[in-house]
Amino acid sequence: MSAEAAQVLMPSLLEADPELPGVTGVQPAVSYLAEAWRRVAGGRVEVGTSQAIYWLEHVNDLPLQPGGHCRPADQSDRDLLIKWMDAFSRETDTPGTNVESDVERRVRDGHIYVWEDEHLVSMVGRRSSVAGVVRLGPVYTPPEARRHGYGTALVAEVSRHALATDATKSMLYTDLANSTSNSIYQCSPSSSCDLSAVRRSRHQVFISSAVSASGSRSWESPTLLLASPMPVNPTLTRVDPSSQS
Repeated sequence: MSAEAAQVLMPSLLEADPELPGVTGVQPAVSYLAEAWRRVAGGRVEVGTSQAIYWLEHVNDLPLQPGGHCRPADQSDRDLLIKWMDAFSRETDTPGTNVESDVERRVRDGHIYVWEDEHLVSMVGRRSSVAGVVRLGPVYTPPEARRHGYGTALVAEVSRHALATDATKSMLYTDLANSTSNSIYQCSPSSSCDLSAVRRSRHQVFISSAVSASGSRSWESPTLLLASPMPVNPTLTRVDPSSQS
């Protein structure tokens, strides 16, 4: 998308949805949309979140394999997986869904895997293959089981299985501010976590209305939270709506 196209499109977008909840895309399109939004709405732009997309077509053998093994989750894992899904949402500050039904559906469809080392230590979800691409996520390891390579080994095994059955690529999204999630798919020949991955940057734009001291919503000076265009971990500057007038 060009800057000119974004400028032409934005009035129609805001007319269709005055409380536009957000835009997701790649640079420079999101910057063009942010600038178009600022010109039309008269707001200001601040850093929001920045993500990366990793994908792989081949899984290398890990030089350091942790103990245990990968297996599909079953109904006996349900309660723990619900607890982990809740924890993942809290730690990543992502909107919650109906966690119980989500877990039950994933287990029923064979779309959630666990790493077991005497007991469960990590989990990863996966989606159905679309055009030969399988999306993984969420990936979660509880704090007490971290730094043992469980998450990396699990992602490797699930990716390997997908590539051998119904996919030509395995991919996942990561928050660039989270060094752990990025290390799982990191493309570094010297890294023990190298799964032969390629990274592409992706950025999100979030729009937040201003809120007056009385709590009423005001769109006279809304704030647009824009992902940093730099492919590095950005400093996330979030606006406290209660501080806006």
